[in-house]
Amino acid sequence: DATADAANDAPSPPSCNLSAAFGNPVALPAPVNGTGDRESLWLSADLLTAWFDSDALADGGKQPLSTLYSTTRTALDAGFSAFVPLGINSVGTGHGVFGETITADGLTMYFTNGFTNGYTTWIAMRATTQVDFQNPTERVLPINGADVGTENSPWWISPDGGTFYFLSNRSGGPGGRDVWTAMRAGNGAFTNPAPVANVNTTGDDDTLLLTPDELHAFLMRGGNTIFFTSRANASVAFATPVPIAELNTFASQHGNSINPSYVSADGCTLYFASDRQQQCRCERGPGNDRRDLEVLARRVIVTPAGAEPVQARHAHAGGRVRVGSAARRGIGEREAKTRGDRY
Repeated sequence: DATADAANDAPSPPSCNLSAAFGNPVALPAPVNGTGDRESLWLSADLLTAWFDSDALADGGKQPLSTLYSTTRTALDAGFSAFVPLGINSVGTGHGVFGETITADGLTMYFTNGFTNGYTTWIAMRATTQVDFQNPTERVLPINGADVGTENSPWWISPDGGTFYFLSNRSGGPGGRDVWTAMRAGNGAFTNPAPVANVNTTGDDDTLLLTPDELHAFLMRGGNTIFFTSRANASVAFATPVPIAELNTFASQHGNSINPSYVSADGCTLYFASDRQQQCRCERGPGNDRRDLEVLARRVIVTPAGAEPVQARHAHAGGRVRVGSAARRGIGEREAKTRGDRY
């Protein structure tokens, strides 16, 4: 009919401008954000399920272990339901379980389990997204092990589960904590971890968050500075990372801490947490600015673009997940917890 023809003839929405500046972040609403520390926001591919960790939900901030929670919604413009704890929390030791990353099919989760003097990478799987993750187990060499440092924390898994990025203080990198990557072999095991070229420094490199095509990445250094970098294809090194001035200025004005947690497939919506104690999001668009979402406390933040399509606008508005601490907790913050500090 005429309506369908008009829709088919309508110009496609403008593409995202990855060089557009972020606006003022805005905190995401409850139930993901709330009292206490809430971090490590991750979203399912359809944006209908969110996961986060918290060490301050049930007991007003005195809970000693970080634990993982999930919450769902029925549509992009609907609110999230009450959060529920995951069964894998039972294996938490030391600082508990946190820092999850999940494959696109929603069936495999990698997460961090903290112990007294470090962190290890664990995995849990499930047969369908209708059930909880099951049988959490610690990854073995070459991800964890006696000779690969005391900090091995997952950060990003490719949608197909074939490429794994993690943080490690093992030898072989430029120094401090570095971002490493490993590819999955035919037998299902990850092999030959290597430091990510042109990303690591001699100091501590605390985060690497990629788009699904592995062409664009956000990274955090020093607990308070976010960088952005791109590359032509996944087989070459990233360009020299460039600081994102507007987000780093925001961090300096609100607790001097910021940490990216989740990025949309097009690289234009970034969720992160800060010491303003809310998780927020930021989005980019075809213009030279992004729509603002503001952080109110320690939570994830997102900033949308100035001229994004209405559909995308609705998806963002419906999905403002916020968490009461820094999103995707950085290793620097984890270390503070080992010293007994609270965030």
